[in-house]
Amino acid sequence: MYIRDVSDDVAETLKERAAAQGQSLSAYVGAELTRIANRPTNAQIVARLRDRDPDTGPTTKEIVEAVRVGRQPDGELLEALAGEVDAPHLLDVEVLSALRGLQRGGRLDSSVAEDALRDHFAFTIIRHELPPFADRIWALRHQYSSYDACYLALAEALPAPLYTCDANLAGTAHHAQVRVLPRTR
Repeated sequence: MYIRDVSDDVAETLKERAAAQGQSLSAYVGAELTRIANRPTNAQIVARLRDRDPDTGPTTKEIVEAVRVGRQPDGELLEALAGEVDAPHLLDVEVLSALRGLQRGGRLDSSVAEDALRDHFAFTIIRHELPPFADRIWALRHQYSSYDACYLALAEALPAPLYTCDANLAGTAHHAQVRVLPRTR
């Protein structure tokens, strides 16, 4: 394959990145093209979401509950987490924020927080980007925060149940299937 019309600046940047990785330019660009080709387009994601069986697993804001070491998560949540899990990319930031808050508040020591963080990233989670859901998230703005609307919009699109401890998400302003679980102790 030959690639034409690549600016000198882009070509130079690619050469520098390849050298930094200890690869030839050809190997580096080949790996990048493979990564790009393996990533589905937004249209493919939306089509896959529309075709999905609603019982394949949770979209869950409450994975945080499952990684809070020293607390016993709800059995239904653990069972759901054993299957396929979908979540907005926002989930990772929320997990990091929750663990930081627990540690800073003295409710979780550093080693336990680090273990919980490793546990979170060990889950196989299909992370969904925001753009395909932005219009729906915006439409929910009068009833829900943008954060909560991310989870609701994804649960509607999959369609898959949203597992949460937040009973406020079980409202009627959306079409998501919300399963409210008890808070852990």
